[in-house]
Amino acid sequence: HSMGEYAKAETLYLQTRDLEKKLRGENHPAYATSLNNLAALYSSMGEKAKAEPLYLKARDLRKNLRGENHPDYADSLDNLGFLYSSMGEKAKAEPLYLKARDLRRILLGENHPDYATSLNNLAMLYSSMGENAKAEPLYLKARDLRRILLGENHPAYATSLNNLAMLYSSMGENAKAEPLMLQARDLTRILQGEIHPDYAGSLNNLAVLYQSMGENAKAEPVLLECTRFFEMSRLARAKGFQRAIGGESGNPYFALAAISAYLRKPRQGFEAMEKNLARAFLDVKSEIRGQQLTPTQQERKDTILNKLRPIESRINILITRTQPNDEEKHELKILIENRRRLNLDLADLAAELSRQEVSDFATIQRAIPSGHALVTWVDVTSSNIKTDEHWACVLKSTGEPVWVQLPGSGEKGRWTEDERKLTASLRGLLKKELTPGDGSVSEHFDKVKAQRIAPLMAHLGGIETLYVVPVNDMAGIPVEPMLQDRTICYVPSGTFLARRGQPLQGPDTILALGDPVFPELAEPTPVPTALPPGGLLITEVVPEGGAARANLKAGDVLVTYAGTKLESIEQLGELIEANAGNKEVAGEFWREAEDKVVPRTLPPGKLGVAIDPEPARDAIAARRKNDALFASLTRGDEWVELPGTEVEVVELRKLFGEKGSRYLTRSEASEQTLDALRKADTLKNYKFLHLATHGQTNDVIAFNSRIILSQDRPKATEAAAGEPLLDNQLLAKEVMDHWNLNASLVTLSACETGLGRQGGGDGLLGFAQSFLLAGARSVCLSLWKVDDRATALLMDRFYRNMIEKKMTKVEALKEAKEWLRNLSVGEAADLLAKLTDGVARGDRPRRKDLAALPAQEGKGMVKPFDHPKFWAGFILIGSPD
Repeated sequence: HSMGEYAKAETLYLQTRDLEKKLRGENHPAYATSLNNLAALYSSMGEKAKAEPLYLKARDLRKNLRGENHPDYADSLDNLGFLYSSMGEKAKAEPLYLKARDLRRILLGENHPDYATSLNNLAMLYSSMGENAKAEPLYLKARDLRRILLGENHPAYATSLNNLAMLYSSMGENAKAEPLMLQARDLTRILQGEIHPDYAGSLNNLAVLYQSMGENAKAEPVLLECTRFFEMSRLARAKGFQRAIGGESGNPYFALAAISAYLRKPRQGFEAMEKNLARAFLDVKSEIRGQQLTPTQQERKDTILNKLRPIESRINILITRTQPNDEEKHELKILIENRRRLNLDLADLAAELSRQEVSDFATIQRAIPSGHALVTWVDVTSSNIKTDEHWACVLKSTGEPVWVQLPGSGEKGRWTEDERKLTASLRGLLKKELTPGDGSVSEHFDKVKAQRIAPLMAHLGGIETLYVVPVNDMAGIPVEPMLQDRTICYVPSGTFLARRGQPLQGPDTILALGDPVFPELAEPTPVPTALPPGGLLITEVVPEGGAARANLKAGDVLVTYAGTKLESIEQLGELIEANAGNKEVAGEFWREAEDKVVPRTLPPGKLGVAIDPEPARDAIAARRKNDALFASLTRGDEWVELPGTEVEVVELRKLFGEKGSRYLTRSEASEQTLDALRKADTLKNYKFLHLATHGQTNDVIAFNSRIILSQDRPKATEAAAGEPLLDNQLLAKEVMDHWNLNASLVTLSACETGLGRQGGGDGLLGFAQSFLLAGARSVCLSLWKVDDRATALLMDRFYRNMIEKKMTKVEALKEAKEWLRNLSVGEAADLLAKLTDGVARGDRPRRKDLAALPAQEGKGMVKPFDHPKFWAGFILIGSPD
């Protein structure tokens, strides 16, 4: 973990956790530590949703097993504070940090490294909140303590220098920041080596500092050095899409692209940008094909790493010596030089792999036909260092890349806070239930167009088709509403475009799924919301103790004792002692299931209970939240019937016919049916796949987005080794890991299937990558909650354009959107009535409401589907042909 090799660390941490659970049980401090360590790893990897429940469980175990006056409990508070701070939840982080600091001061004293850590973390929090006056003295004190207690040859001291530098940079005091950042860089190289992600991070911070100072020529060589070692660290520390999640620390490519554009080096800028696009996707694709490392390359990598590990271990021992002798100093010098040489060898290997994975400029440009262009955007911002640069890049079939700086309305052309948040604000609007009469969406599209599109128009003359790379701020934003006269296809990167291959030939066959079985919604199980009026929460009752004899149970709340309202454990102890001579004591308790305060006679003396130290109301509310958090990771939802999706399957059956195709509805529209096709390896026989059902995006856990299938089949609770879990929900991860396709197109006609976890240069992680990696050439996905009527019309036209008119996929979708947008009220009503004719199943009524048209109150609508809500949500990602 400390070396940044997260993939290896995860395997070991999981094994340790399982062994601790088996050997010591779940109520043991060692098990709590294993949960804490695993959470720390996931936090480092950017997997916050995985880290939080583990940290919470470790904290609760430590509180119950060790008590609150123990360093382990303070560590748990500090870890949770750090997690919440990194998630932007400052209000939750501050009280945790403060409590951890105070506990460490009491338990360990002020001359302890952990106390310095508490000061440093508090300072980071205040700095992120813009409270620099609070942050600076804490950073300074933490730095001085670390220098005294740990020495200047310690990674924590280097961290303190870097944090101070970032603070001074955010305050505009660059003269103070630069020497500290240089010192932190040099220390990190010596202490942790070039292979460690922190070294690439220190180089990147230094370069961004120079960039913010307007010294781009000074920043460029630093970033070029950083690219070399960033490639090396990303190769060593993680695998697959873990490199996209939480992997932006130390990533130099977008900053180098912006600086190269500024220095009028357009090709260098394009190549830097391309090396950051869909890299994790390309990694996984290479791993699937077994092409990432040749046997010779793997042998080189293993040899280098095997030599590095003992050197790293010995260096870590020697650098912590407070008074090394001359022999140890000489040994350390030789080891650092040997490590440098091995790291350079590893950097050369990483660069070699990078050249294999990313197509060169000439190859990408050859893949762009005349009249087409590749477009993407680069945003370089930092909350700590005052840098704010926004560029767009246009690459045509000939000539150099064109870089356009996107100006803001702030001082010196900087973007204002509202301008920086504009795309996020639009994404938020698009996720809501849109109404045709709501002008705010169109207004936001107009603003984004002025910000991101209008500055490019001078360079798009004669360009009919744009290949858009949707990453970072532009991920999840459809371009079509802003460029209605152009054809838009979304691609993961220029390399993907260059390697897409030739269009598939052969018969037009389809696997179409729709109208799954969803049982009638049951009355929801009521979730307790009531809280006790006060008192203390009993967490454990000793058998035969006083509370047990009074029939109190764990989870009950003791509200009063001897007529006194209870507010603290100390107060209860005093009352027990004061009433020890009585024959009995009057008390009151509250039980969650009954939600009422009940009198209860208690025996005098000790009750034989464990009490939660938090007030009962707070403790119960926190427990409910934690329970919900754990449950949310596994619990499914109830889904309403979708009779409208059968319209799509019926029309596809008419269009494609029966030969070679298959249509799955009702009970057959199940995960079990799809899995049987997977096991028979017949999914690859279909040129088109169309899945029309509910979709559920997951923007927290990558590849946990899901397609909901028929719920009338038995739901498995465990999966066989190496097999997917058949729980009536198809996860993006299951498609990526198990499916084998040879499809020209996969269409997910469901809500929000194009959304997912933010993955930096890989865009939104979810179904797009899963189906492309499984073998699809293109995926048609939705970016928001789609309308039944509009979707039925759009899909019918889309497929007829491809099959009957032989249009390419991207042309077919563009024409279908234009057609839908321009339908008159009469045309739309007639078509909807025709599409829904004959769609009935068993004793269920026909989908009459599908034929109803949207209406604006008080307004007549000439074109009922003109609003972007109805036609702009579906996008095509992948090969356009």
